[in-house]
Amino acid sequence: MNTIKKQNLPLFLLLVFGVSLLIIFLGAKFVSHLTKSSMKTESIAVKQVDQQIMSDGTVRSQNEASLHFQTGGR
Repeated sequence: MNTIKKQNLPLFLLLVFGVSLLIIFLGAKFVSHLTKSSMKTESIAVKQVDQQIMSDGTVRSQNEASLHFQTGGR
C-alpha cells in the first residue's frame, strides 16, 4: 500500500475490478465460441420399436470341433 496513495486507492480498485470483468467477459465469450464450433446437436424423436429384429450374419458357438473322416459318403 505504500506505492499506492490513499487518495488513489478507489481509482486503483475500480481499475482492477474493470480489468477483472473484462477478462471474465472475454474468457466466457471465447469458451462459448469454442463449444459452439466443436459441439454438434441432434434432434430426437420417439419412434415405435418392432418386436422382431432382422439381421444378416452367422451364429457361432464358443467351442467348435473340426471333424475329418477317412472316406467320404452320404
